[in-house]
Amino acid sequence: MTDRSIPVWQLIELLPDDPDFDVLKQAFLRVSVPDPQDRWSSASSYRTLDRRAIPVAMIGQILSEAEGNARRRLKRIFDAVTIAFAEVVEPRGAEHIQQLIAAGEAAESSEEWRDAVVYYSVAERLAQRRRDPELQGLTLRRAARAYMHAGDYARSARYYASSYTLAAALDDQAGLIIAAMGMGNVVRRQGRWVDAESWDLQAYRRCDEGFARERAQVCVNLSITARERGSNDEADEWLEHAHRHWDNLTTTERTAWWTNHGLVRMARGEFEEAKTSFERALADAASHFHRAMILDNLAELALRQQCYEVAEAYCREAEEHALAVGTPRVLAEIYMRLGRLCRFRGDSNGVVFFEKAIELGGKGGFPLLYGTILYEYGLFRKATEDFPGARDLFVRALEVFSELGALTRLDEVQAELV
Repeated sequence: MTDRSIPVWQLIELLPDDPDFDVLKQAFLRVSVPDPQDRWSSASSYRTLDRRAIPVAMIGQILSEAEGNARRRLKRIFDAVTIAFAEVVEPRGAEHIQQLIAAGEAAESSEEWRDAVVYYSVAERLAQRRRDPELQGLTLRRAARAYMHAGDYARSARYYASSYTLAAALDDQAGLIIAAMGMGNVVRRQGRWVDAESWDLQAYRRCDEGFARERAQVCVNLSITARERGSNDEADEWLEHAHRHWDNLTTTERTAWWTNHGLVRMARGEFEEAKTSFERALADAASHFHRAMILDNLAELALRQQCYEVAEAYCREAEEHALAVGTPRVLAEIYMRLGRLCRFRGDSNGVVFFEKAIELGGKGGFPLLYGTILYEYGLFRKATEDFPGARDLFVRALEVFSELGALTRLDEVQAELV
């Protein structure tokens, strides 16, 4: 009996669709393994997270650990409120606010974005109560960053806008630069490249010699935007500008530089150079999230080189890292990539991957990714000569991109509809 396994979907489907159960769902996914019953069957090639299995003997332990994690998170939230109430009862200047900021930073380092939002939001309310505009601006920017990583782009943009207004009133150059970069990051994730470039250029112009690191960061961001607009020469120029401040970048920021260098090389069709850059990025990637994203890029590179088995292997390795951190965004990208692989192979079973990608991408606060999945699924349906199905998917993608103002993606979808 102890060797028995049960498909993970049979457990997850019993859980209410409530954020409080996310910690348990992620725990199941982290310890799940490919279903042994599929190992020697053709079904193993079309496995998504639903077709993984949990050893029955581990279910009790997983439940216990997930409950403990949920209780600890609840305690952390109440700890934040306790600190805030202590400041009301016995004010201590900025001490309590700094405690909350430190707690938020610790949550960010563990990629616990919901916890970070709580700490920074409470800290911002305290700073507002104390009429401390500098601390309020800092906590607004931190909360905006946490909301962005949590997928709440609308609230993130509001917090960044408020911090920008406050920084302008204080003539706080650092605050203005960080807020402008933050706004650029938010709209870039929505596919609004023109708006992103506008915010990034504004930040770039404010970066004098005292902001070498910020200048390098914003140059990488401008490279991303230029590449997405199809201007690879300009993208390379911005990467070269960023590289001049290499010593000011952290390991994570250098990983981002190498990743974007690889993406520009791939866009140019320089596949060997792209692979080298991605491998450099992978060597320094510190988190499961970044490793999953870089492996997904390597999968796309292999796909373009028609190395289909290599692409699938990269996707499956990326899937393991994505499951370890429990991020629906990366899993959705990986399953979209596997669906694209099926399109190139002429394999109609790719519908399994696209349906799972839509399920994950449609409820995670990632509208640009969701629209891209719909578009790629439309291309897949078109390849299988399901023209009504393809048109329906293109129309849905058009609605998403129109709402975001993602002009480049709009042009691509409209071309398919024509």
